[in-house]
Amino acid sequence: SIAVARFAAPVAWSPSTEPEVRCAILLAVSEGESATAHMRVLAALARKLMHEAFRETLLTAPTAAALVTFLRGELGQGA
Repeated sequence: SIAVARFAAPVAWSPSTEPEVRCAILLAVSEGESATAHMRVLAALARKLMHEAFRETLLTAPTAAALVTFLRGELGQGA
């Protein structure tokens, strides 16, 4: 599973950083899933996050359903 938290205002990720984090992504893998499945999703997500257009869509998708549709299209139906 993938969860995306979009923050109303940028937050500092650590006490020594400026507020600049606008979203956080959580990958959750059930105990029965293989580590390779998790790593495939993580690798695909990391590649996509390199592209500004992908990041911008994460931040601006108008609804949760639109975000789910976008991620499924970008990362595959299992996302």
